[in-house]
Amino acid sequence: MITAEKIIKCANLNSMQLEKLLRKNYPDDMVLASKFVGITNSGDFCYTIQFKDDDSKTGLGLSKIFVNLNDTSDELVADY
Repeated sequence: MITAEKIIKCANLNSMQLEKLLRKNYPDDMVLASKFVGITNSGDFCYTIQFKDDDSKTGLGLSKIFVNLNDTSDELVADY
């Protein structure tokens, strides 16, 4: 079940908080902008992010990341 507490923790993250979560597994990733999109059918909280991408013509890339709350440790986890 998705509780109100989980929604508050997972749906209100800013770009800096998302970057900090991602850097646990991807130490070089940098989030320039982010927007909460919604909750997936599996209960993950989805964000679109903009990041620096030297390989693109604009120098920017777009991706989605998924955030969830680890039930055992009560820590937020983010991944692509």
